[in-house]
Amino acid sequence: MSRQRAEDQATRGRRRRRAALAGATGLLILGGWHLTAGAEGGLTVTPSSGPPGTGFQVQVDCGVTPSIFQINTQGDQVQGTIAPRPPDDVTEVSPSVWAIDETAGDWDSAYSATCDAAAAGTGRFDTDSPRLWLGPRPAHIAHSTPTSTLEGTDCPQGSSATGFFFIGETRKAFSAEIDERGDWSVPLPVPFGSAAITVEASCGAVTYDTLRIDGPAGPSPSVVPPTVAGAPPEAPAATPQPGTAGYTG
Repeated sequence: MSRQRAEDQATRGRRRRRAALAGATGLLILGGWHLTAGAEGGLTVTPSSGPPGTGFQVQVDCGVTPSIFQINTQGDQVQGTIAPRPPDDVTEVSPSVWAIDETAGDWDSAYSATCDAAAAGTGRFDTDSPRLWLGPRPAHIAHSTPTSTLEGTDCPQGSSATGFFFIGETRKAFSAEIDERGDWSVPLPVPFGSAAITVEASCGAVTYDTLRIDGPAGPSPSVVPPTVAGAPPEAPAATPQPGTAGYTG
């Protein structure tokens, strides 16, 4: 074999090895993309808002049955552990699309989901039910969060919240900008529980129900025994006197 022919064969061998390696790498990349895309999924809430009692559906894109969690919001009671919906409650409504049917309560409802242990998105139903409540909401049941704010919900878009704190004879005005859901927050004017407070607030066409916050409890009244009208005064006890008994037989 000539020297030139040997070099040509070696060159062709290197080219075949590079092509095979590139093909294998491409398959690995495509396979990894497929697995990642299948695990990402997505979560939607339809419809996304409405008054209490509105029915809505939470859908999750996933190749297997997803785990769907409800995240408590606003005035909902804080729970120590939030478990996913039981698999029997999750229905496959179309290929790789799963859903749960929900009904709106008094507060917004937020959701998250996992698909094959990977995050699959979040969503929220915005309940249209204007109300005042005291916050901030505790982050976890195990951590105490002192009440320090007045919270309001569901103002019309383009409006802002205004109102008054009434503390005894004092009236303090406040105002607050709303967020994308029409919610707002302001600090209480005095520490919670230190004084009785009455709150009146409105925003746009919304006028909130008056909120009354209790103050400190008054001292316990002392207990005084009752007296009976017209009862004669009690006679003092008799004092014994020395003497000798007489015989009267």
